[in-house]
Amino acid sequence: MIKTEYKQLVLKITDFLSFVGDFKEEDTKKLNELGKDGWELVQSVPIARAFGRTDKILFIFKRDI
Repeated sequence: MIKTEYKQLVLKITDFLSFVGDFKEEDTKKLNELGKDGWELVQSVPIARAFGRTDKILFIFKRDI
């Protein structure tokens, strides 16, 4: 039987007006490290604040153990 583990990561968007790829370099490195360690992104969820403003994104990963 295959067992799966999950991991959550919340990253802050540095410029919410320019959504595309505006993460800190260290955050991008963290995402790449997770991929190298076998973690697969299964969901990303924007975390809405007042007036619908999104300044963080929740990432959910899984991998077989």
